[in-house]
Amino acid sequence: MPQKPKLTIPEQIAYMRDQCGIAFSRCSEDEAAAFLSQRNYFFKVKSFAKNYAKDVSGKYLDLDFAYLQELSILDALLRKQILAIALDVEHFLKVGLMAEISQNDAEDGYALVQHFFAKYPRIPQELRAKAHNSYCNDLVTKMDAEGYAVWNAIEVLSFGQFIQLYKLYSAENGRWNSRICNLLIPAKSIRNAAAHNNCILNSLQTPYSTPKPNMTRQIESFVSRVPELKKSKSRKTKLANPVIHDFVALLFLFDRVCTSPSAKRRVYAGLTDLLEGRFQQHSDYFQQNAVLVSSYEFVRKIVHFLQENQA
Repeated sequence: MPQKPKLTIPEQIAYMRDQCGIAFSRCSEDEAAAFLSQRNYFFKVKSFAKNYAKDVSGKYLDLDFAYLQELSILDALLRKQILAIALDVEHFLKVGLMAEISQNDAEDGYALVQHFFAKYPRIPQELRAKAHNSYCNDLVTKMDAEGYAVWNAIEVLSFGQFIQLYKLYSAENGRWNSRICNLLIPAKSIRNAAAHNNCILNSLQTPYSTPKPNMTRQIESFVSRVPELKKSKSRKTKLANPVIHDFVALLFLFDRVCTSPSAKRRVYAGLTDLLEGRFQQHSDYFQQNAVLVSSYEFVRKIVHFLQENQA
């Protein structure tokens, strides 16, 4: 396949206008050029066009550049919320695991880590590499010499490594918190996407993949508790989209593991402010896009339910 040519910003504007059928009515070409040179870049902004249908000639239907610009801004704001929630999830997972191990007379805190390192022999090597990181140099150097206990190992494990440790403990202890374990991978997926600045809202129309059925069933059982969605025929359809599925998994995981009422109030208030505030600022842009509107309403109802039913 031949390489696509590099385009200057004026050429990017011309390409979107002439080849893609993207209009510049709500946002002028000069404003679009300024946005693409100062606020975002062509490849990322253009990716949100996947949420729009094309005509027989391959041009987008009813798509203005302003819609792409707005989606890219909303996407960035949502990613920040996702990262904040994921940090809380990681913290409270560790709190829960440490509380469980402290009550387990059969676990001394060292055996689990030894088994973990034996099962995943690359992880000790990866931890040693962190000895060059000023944020955890002392701990890695000391523990590599003395031997890790679970309470200091979790301080230097990546989130993905910690999930492996958490699931190993669960498997060795009567499937402890097994329902939580089922939520960890989808939560990790959307957390990583947000952390790496991958677009979140660009695949609501055409998903890149399909969630695993066993995960979907569990998430669907959670969603069925939402009164406004209990009899909804769209529940399975929406959760078949990995972005929606993984975001909802992250929300329910947070709701299950967070033991701080103030943290729950902060997270749900922040999401509500975003969804009912900034997301509504240019809602008229998207009224003709049924997928975007229905996806928004689906998530908004779940957030409202969680906020109204805080434990």
